[in-house]
Amino acid sequence: MACQAHLGEVQARWPDFAATHAVVLGVAPSPLEVLRAYLTTTSWSFEIVCDPERIAYRRLSLARARWRDYLRPKVLFGYLKILFHGGRVKRPSGQEDLHQLGGDFLFDRSLRLRQAWRSRDPIDRPSMDELLNALQRVADNNG
Repeated sequence: MACQAHLGEVQARWPDFAATHAVVLGVAPSPLEVLRAYLTTTSWSFEIVCDPERIAYRRLSLARARWRDYLRPKVLFGYLKILFHGGRVKRPSGQEDLHQLGGDFLFDRSLRLRQAWRSRDPIDRPSMDELLNALQRVADNNG
């Protein structure tokens, strides 16, 4: 659910991301058939690809959560906050990888990794302002 909420935050701030002229790509660890219903509930302004084998996740050194990570007060409060702000809880399918943690990565025009945010727990993601500020810094250095 945190991944979906994060993608929704990016979509909600799409005009700000579009103004940076960045290419945004969402990567999900679930098969397309699992994501299909979610993907059709919103008109997406950026591409979302499926990586059910988690190849990109391994290449980018993204960690996996343990069940006890979901029981930490910070994580429980984070999920309650997502729900309070309109997020939805959906029943996971047997094909979803609930333990794969996410990340946000910023590459420059030469495809060099310039900034990485690797989640330490299921709700650990950068804010949209952090992402946008980092995008602007990279754009300023590339321009």
